[in-house]
Amino acid sequence: MVLSPLFPPFGVVFVKYLQSLTPEQQRELEAQSVSLHSPEPVQDAELVVRALDQPLHFVGGEFTPAAFSDCASAGLSVDRLAHCTLEQAWVGAEARLRIWHNKRAADGKEQTQRHVIALTEFAVEELRAMRVGLNSTTRQAIGVFDTAKADNVAHADVILQVAGKPAERSLRLSFYTAAKRSIRFRPGFSSTD
Repeated sequence: MVLSPLFPPFGVVFVKYLQSLTPEQQRELEAQSVSLHSPEPVQDAELVVRALDQPLHFVGGEFTPAAFSDCASAGLSVDRLAHCTLEQAWVGAEARLRIWHNKRAADGKEQTQRHVIALTEFAVEELRAMRVGLNSTTRQAIGVFDTAKADNVAHADVILQVAGKPAERSLRLSFYTAAKRSIRFRPGFSSTD
């Protein structure tokens, strides 16, 4: 399967498209560059980081369901450490949050003050090893796609490739477990802030 031109737009349209494909088509697409800005497809040996903000993703020392729910709807944004440093991931996350705040203010929408307080690291191989299904009918549940952007070539999306709430619920614990192992709090913040 070759996408021509490379498949924009990302987000909801891309997730729905992926979920309509067979597992073989999903694996084939995952092995391709799907962004004009992509340095290369995401490799199994890579590490990716997810920025967590408070109060949307993390409250009272615990992850909220929103911390990882984007993977089932619009793609869970992560940064590839093969193409950025941890400091660049922090700076980028804070910049994206400032843009979000400014847009909401310009639209006259009420907003809760959000702060990036942590990054959590995932091994791509571990994400791709997550499965859903029963016994002999299990299949790869998560894909990691190089959705690089002009202003962030390290950007990738973690996507739940199986549609439906049961699949989403069954993977939540896997995400929480993996995320708790590698959470890095911003200096001055802790799990209880």
